[in-house]
Amino acid sequence: MTIPPRGEPDPVLLGAARRRLVVDMLGIVASSAGFGVVFGLTARANGFSPLEAVVFSLVVFAGASQFAAAGMVGAGYGWPAIVVLTALVNARHILYAAALGPWLRDRPRRERALMAHVLTDEAFALSLVHF
Repeated sequence: MTIPPRGEPDPVLLGAARRRLVVDMLGIVASSAGFGVVFGLTARANGFSPLEAVVFSLVVFAGASQFAAAGMVGAGYGWPAIVVLTALVNARHILYAAALGPWLRDRPRRERALMAHVLTDEAFALSLVHF
C-alpha cells in the first residue's frame, strides 16, 4: 500500500470537510447521551454507585465492553476474567488505529493518545470519511 504524498490541503475544502464532520458528529453525540443513560442504569443494577458508573465510563469508554464488564462485576467474576474479555472485545481498535496511522503519524503523541481513548466504531467511520 502506498501513501500519497502529503501536500497542504486546500483551506476552503478543509474548512468544508471539518464543518461536515461536526454536523455528522452531532448524531453520534445524541446517541452517546442515550447510551450513557442506559449504561448508567445497567451499572446501577449491577451494584455500581452513580460515581463509580461515571468514572467507569470516563476511564473505560468502550461501549459493549462496558456492558459486559458491568454484568460480569454484578455476577461476581474476578478482575482477570473481566480484563481478558474486554481486551478481546476491543481488539478491533488495534486495527482501527493501524488504519488511521498514515494520517495521524505527524500528530503529537499526547494528541494521538487522546484520540485513541475516544476511538469508537462511529468515530473511526467518520475519520475514514473525513480523511
